[in-house]
Amino acid sequence: MNFYRVSKEDFTSLEKEIRISLHSRDLHRKASVIYNNPDMFSEVKRAWAVWLTSSQSFSSQLGSKLIINGKNVAINIKIIHVH
Repeated sequence: MNFYRVSKEDFTSLEKEIRISLHSRDLHRKASVIYNNPDMFSEVKRAWAVWLTSSQSFSSQLGSKLIINGKNVAINIKIIHVH
């Protein structure tokens, strides 16, 4: 819900974060930390974390594994469905 809201209400700020994001293990790890600790970050950073994690994960799947130094590392991402 946050990603959708930010993309509608503050797209300029979200786009700025996305445009300066490189494809890297370090940013993937940072995005996972942001996603798993939402109370510590702004809505824009949280939306960016969702975008980065989905765009850099295997098959664009949230919660997929990332390989670091030849070892599989599970990235736990909580997805909340709003009905």
